[in-house]
Amino acid sequence: MKKEEDAKEESVREEIQRRIADLYKTIENWMRPDKSHPVVVQILLFILKLPILFILLLLSPILLVVLLALFLLAL
Repeated sequence: MKKEEDAKEESVREEIQRRIADLYKTIENWMRPDKSHPVVVQILLFILKLPILFILLLLSPILLVVLLALFLLAL
């Protein structure tokens, strides 16, 4: 019984990790410019996608740790 629960928990964990990795790859590919577009269009698309990039950075746990460290150093 315990082994079955551990196997289910591990499979759920693997599924969550796989979905997060897939989501990260999708966002990464979406943010990457398309080489078939002219440079001006690439720049305009980047400007339009910039707010989403900022939101992703704000939700990043690494950024939160860095900001916390800077806050503690500023005290």
